Amino acid sequence: MKITKNVSEKIVKDIKSSLGDETKITIYNGRYFDKNIPEFIMMFQSAGKSLFKILTPGACKVLGYMFSMMQYGNHIGCDQKTLSEELDLSIRTINGAVNELKNLNVILSYPDPQDRRRMVYMVNGHAAWKGHTNKRKKHLKDNPAQLKLTM
Repeated sequence: MKITKNVSEKIVKDIKSSLGDETKITIYNGRYFDKNIPEFIMMFQSAGKSLFKILTPGACKVLGYMFSMMQYGNHIGCDQKTLSEELDLSIRTINGAVNELKNLNVILSYPDPQDRRRMVYMVNGHAAWKGHTNKRKKHLKDNPAQLKLTM
């Protein structure tokens, strides 16, 4: 269904009447995308709410940093030494946090194709996503190991 300008304005008016006039709402109609918006990811609230209740502080910090470094398709090319330096945490804390995230199926890891000594991480598409939604759907279908978060 194509949303006309009048329908968009009514949607905005209805939302503002419920949430208050200070609420900022942007509706993108069609293929338009504002190039001035900084890069972003979609984090799914139900996953975030569940995860942040059970994760240790170190794992929360590592996951937050991974969210900030995510590339399209949820890949993160970052080794544990870099995580340790960037977050000012010990390698042992980083290793424990990464293992915690892997055990909960929040992230996957696989060897870097160019440097087998490094691991590439990937955030579960049910927790967050960076990229087109159709690619997310295909990714979830093609990666059954990541279909459910363990919580």
